[in-house]
Amino acid sequence: MRRWWFWKKSEEKKTEEEPVSLPVNPLNTLALDPDQIQAWLKKELSAHDDVHYYFREWVDGDDQERDILLAYCEGMIDKKRMNQEAIPVLKDWLAQGEGIDTLSFDPVKEIERMDKVFEAIFKGELVVFIQGRAHALSLDVSHPPQRQTSDSPAEPTIRGARDGLTESLVTNISLVRKRLCDPSFCVEKIAVGTRSHNSVALLYIKDVVHPPIVYSLRQQLQNLDVDHLDSSAALEKWLTPLSQKLFPVFDYTARPDFITAALLRGRVCILLDGSPAGVIAPIQLTELLKSEEDNEFLSIFPPFQYLLRWLGLVTATFFPGFFIALTTFHQDQIPFPLLSNLVQSEQGVPLPAPLEAVMMVLIFELFKEAGLRLPGPIGQTLSVVGGLIIGDAAIRSGLTSPSMVVAIAISVVASFTLDNLNLNGIISILRLIVLVASSLMGLLGLFICLYSIVLYLSWLRPFGLPYLAPIAPLSFQDFLKVFTSHREMTRRPSILQPGDPTRKGEEER
Repeated sequence: MRRWWFWKKSEEKKTEEEPVSLPVNPLNTLALDPDQIQAWLKKELSAHDDVHYYFREWVDGDDQERDILLAYCEGMIDKKRMNQEAIPVLKDWLAQGEGIDTLSFDPVKEIERMDKVFEAIFKGELVVFIQGRAHALSLDVSHPPQRQTSDSPAEPTIRGARDGLTESLVTNISLVRKRLCDPSFCVEKIAVGTRSHNSVALLYIKDVVHPPIVYSLRQQLQNLDVDHLDSSAALEKWLTPLSQKLFPVFDYTARPDFITAALLRGRVCILLDGSPAGVIAPIQLTELLKSEEDNEFLSIFPPFQYLLRWLGLVTATFFPGFFIALTTFHQDQIPFPLLSNLVQSEQGVPLPAPLEAVMMVLIFELFKEAGLRLPGPIGQTLSVVGGLIIGDAAIRSGLTSPSMVVAIAISVVASFTLDNLNLNGIISILRLIVLVASSLMGLLGLFICLYSIVLYLSWLRPFGLPYLAPIAPLSFQDFLKVFTSHREMTRRPSILQPGDPTRKGEEER
């Protein structure tokens, strides 16, 4: 009986605490007076002290006074423009008694739903309620906090442009637009986020990009069911299928010149309002190892840099496992002078070589993570000086051997040749997996990991395009373009199936 009484009381309490349902369309069903609307807004926005309301009495075209309610969010609007442009124009328009088409302010729109009123207020628009009208007016006087364009600290440049993306979507689009004065350059805006209502821009060149790529991305963005998107990295996670999350299938950049080059090659860029980085798709592994900064050097040097990045990718992934496999299982494959030096360096070390290697890899990863989290100068100092001091102390104390420190250090340094942080993080995980497999099975474990990675990369087809192209399937022409500067290409990569395969003006060069 007592349990039933408590259950009944809890149910009554839940019923009493249920929030009042929001009217679907109060402005369209009832022409409420501005004072009633203000009371209703204050009730719904009782915890929003940055939303302000002002009453005015203006004369309409029939010389009758009408009550006017102005609502806006402090800090999100340009007060100077509101007081000197929006309000005087609105007052004159009401006195003339004409339609909304004659209102000489841009942009302006009518609002029919109260949830749209909330969205307009929090976006920095001035919402106006006029007595006797069933619709509210929204005048865009938004001026949210934003910073000036500057070069991206994550993508330094020597000879390239220094105007990086900001948190303003309008500014970012204009930075790309000024580089592409082409009517085929399209910008589609899509609202994403059931609570945040983030604006997402889909950028592409209509007669260059393969239409199914645009259609697929548009459908994914429109069907995205999330509360909020706070960064381009979160957008990548939601757009990447679960089966393709091991390797990055999107690229990212904070430089508008990089975005322009990607669009001209037949790719698509996604910009998110509030994020200073753009997402580029589709992408292949060969493109993740390239950099637009290669275009700033002579044509002989970039291919050499590209080969070094491939060498860095392979070394960072497989070198520790290869070293452990040789020193633990296949000593007969090591030249005798080198084997003698390795044996001497291992004397006095209490840990077995595999455990020693895993420990050193984890220590280097700790230094790398600490260097990323600390402020720039301090992080760099910690990574270099801390690594030298602790490495030397570990060797002197006999916790590890000099040869092991050198092997792991080469692998970690090789990973820094990769610009893409997502790819760098995956390589760190694969390095540990290959190391453990090589510690258990020797070279057999290393080759099992190698074949598994290659098979997975061959199976991976983001947006229906092979991830290993132009290596697999092999396209000789596109393979040569991998080692060629983008500015020297006469034709766009055929793997992207561009609508216009020939770059304009290249035939004349």
